[in-house]
Amino acid sequence: MTDPQIEQAEKDAREDAEWLLLMVLLSKNVSFNAEVGRFYVDGRSVSINQIRSYLNRIERRVGKRVINLTNDLSKGRLTTDEWKRGFDRNITSIHVLTGALALGSIASAVRNTDVQGRIDSELRYADGFAQDIRDKKGTADQHSSRAKSYMIAATITYGILEQLSRGLMSKFTEARRIRRASESCPGCVDYAYRWMPINELPPIGSLQCRSRCRCFIEYR
Repeated sequence: MTDPQIEQAEKDAREDAEWLLLMVLLSKNVSFNAEVGRFYVDGRSVSINQIRSYLNRIERRVGKRVINLTNDLSKGRLTTDEWKRGFDRNITSIHVLTGALALGSIASAVRNTDVQGRIDSELRYADGFAQDIRDKKGTADQHSSRAKSYMIAATITYGILEQLSRGLMSKFTEARRIRRASESCPGCVDYAYRWMPINELPPIGSLQCRSRCRCFIEYR
């Protein structure tokens, strides 16, 4: 990302953090301890369950926004180019926000090379999506479903960044995969609930279910 792109992505992510009420990324009385990967509000630790609720909120509410955007396209209210600009903006913002929940701030996330790499990858997929729309491939309902699938990929970004950062902390040495999906791929089933060295546990999104993975990882 160029410097102007980084500045715009940071601005957009801050606007979305306010809209989503992600207070740990906005409040001045919040600190982040990188050694344990935890936010603190007035000295009190923010629970991992609260962070996961933020992730769910991002996925759900931004998902509705991209579906509305895609519906506007199908109804002729937007051109494909207008839709693509809005879609790219949402993709970039959600990956910055989920990265920020793992790394401690929007500023650090938007400048992180792993976050930028995830954004670049998703934008390339979105280029293919836009071309399929231009070529009139798929129905409006299929386009909406496909648009929403990009939201799950942002939660995967959190899992990847969380595991990378935890692996660098001497406090944590082991990790285990926790399944959330009603049905899981064979890889997730095989690795679930077994403690192992952090760097030996396959990252979220790396097994057969890939970007559809709903697991999360616990550390000790």
